[in-house]
Amino acid sequence: MKAVEPIQIDLVLLGGGHAQVAVLKSFGMRPVPGLRITLVTDVLLTPYSGMLPACIEGVWRPDEMHIDLVRLAQFAGARLIHARCAGINPVQKKILFQDRPAIGYDVLSINSGAAPALSEIDGADTYGIPVKPISRFMDQLKAAGEPKGSIALIGGGAAAVELALALRSYYKLEHNCKPDIHVISRSKRLMPHFPKRTHHKSLSAFKAANITPHFSASAEKFDEAFVHISGNKKIAANLKFIVTAAKAPEWLKETGLPLDEDGYIEVKDTLQTIDNADIFSAGDVASIRGYKREKAGVFAVRSGPILAHNLRAYITGKTLKHHRPQSRYLALIGLADGTAIAVRGRFALRARFFGTLKSWIDQRFIEKFTDLPEMPVAQPEKLALAVSKTESNDPIFEPMRCLGCGAKTGPDTLKQALLKACELAKTLGADPAYLPDISTLSDSAVFQIPDASPETEWVQSVDSLSQMIGDPFLFGRISALHALSDIFVAAGTPITALAQIQLGFAREEIQQDALISMLSGALIEFSQAKVKLVGGHTSEGQETSCGFSILGMKQSRKTDDHVGIHKLILSKPL
Repeated sequence: MKAVEPIQIDLVLLGGGHAQVAVLKSFGMRPVPGLRITLVTDVLLTPYSGMLPACIEGVWRPDEMHIDLVRLAQFAGARLIHARCAGINPVQKKILFQDRPAIGYDVLSINSGAAPALSEIDGADTYGIPVKPISRFMDQLKAAGEPKGSIALIGGGAAAVELALALRSYYKLEHNCKPDIHVISRSKRLMPHFPKRTHHKSLSAFKAANITPHFSASAEKFDEAFVHISGNKKIAANLKFIVTAAKAPEWLKETGLPLDEDGYIEVKDTLQTIDNADIFSAGDVASIRGYKREKAGVFAVRSGPILAHNLRAYITGKTLKHHRPQSRYLALIGLADGTAIAVRGRFALRARFFGTLKSWIDQRFIEKFTDLPEMPVAQPEKLALAVSKTESNDPIFEPMRCLGCGAKTGPDTLKQALLKACELAKTLGADPAYLPDISTLSDSAVFQIPDASPETEWVQSVDSLSQMIGDPFLFGRISALHALSDIFVAAGTPITALAQIQLGFAREEIQQDALISMLSGALIEFSQAKVKLVGGHTSEGQETSCGFSILGMKQSRKTDDHVGIHKLILSKPL
């Protein structure tokens, strides 16, 4: 008998940032036997930050700047849990949530990004539009509509320069208007981390686009019509975009993880946290000790391959690599006119070639995670004798076998098997009165119990699903609803449930974690239907499945005539 590889280690990826997508791609290309990967993310499409200004400008469509995490997780063979993390317990090794059970991990990697810094400006949470998280910005921009007055951008870094110029193109293209745009910076010049010539070239682009910069100006308060800045001055602005440096997420403070002075997760150059070798972190949420760097997408992208290598090495007992983020790197700043400023060290040059180069680099990055290769899958060998015995429409040799609703056996297979089983049972002495009537069989059985009230009928059904979705909590909810639906269709009221759950081969702790999630999801649905789980059975096998036998009751009809549906009432969205 061929052994099935049990799950030995749980790797949880928290967040689908620029570094983490590289991890998913790496493990999809070279899986580790016995390793289960779980991606926890509150967004299913992760944006590439470098393409945001050009997307606003109209160069890229929104779908062209996003990576489909559902598809990438599927490529990596990873479970996907679409939920927002509420905390981490490193002692118990748990990821915490507000509205679902915690999940365990053996190894954790965090690349969840930074949070918008709204608390520094009074009224920013009410009147401001933060650029981060980028995944929500395009929706906020569209919802803001046509500006009724001037626009203000708070920030003077590269992102603010690119966004200001991109917004000029956006409002002309989308609303055929040219609102006054103000860029408000605390610094004495634009992009103070870059050489002065970068500032001068950006000013030239601002002048051509009629954008007004304000230097050494600190935004202190927003109200509906103005941005109040230092020195008791104010600038009229109907829309206010916040493009300042983001801050560390607040929930990190409650995790007990080592944080730097700015609240970011402090990691060693192996990308492991200072105190926990089994917790890794990269991207904006992390800070490498001894390598103070600004929060820029280039560092997250460059750390991706190192993170993938070190996670694999840690899990398999190999040597980890040391990551030393570069102090000098090529930055390409798009100016929304086909040109870009290339900056490296003291070098800064504006040219159309650099705009073309930036587009090529951005597109190549996205294609790495969207044009996924077809990984070889072992197909069943077609034995000559089997081919001669197999009908032409038999699905056994199909590369993707359709399992039907809930991975059920096909209806023809079931019907023929029942007919022959009844014939054989009668031949062997079974009482025909207790054999099923094939013509009336359905997903649920309605029957009367002897000596019970003739006005009451009982409804019974059993249903089971193979795990078609990686999230065990959601799978438990779906399985419960699937089983209840047969009773509802028979116009019955469900009362009790019995569970029949098979868990995939795994470490006992991992199995228990999955069982807790599945049952808690099912119990939520049962409680809403006022159904009590009264028992059940668990087993283990090659694949996870979850099913329930439901018992319900209904009032007998006084006529056998079928009643047509006059109204269809949906109790929840389809």
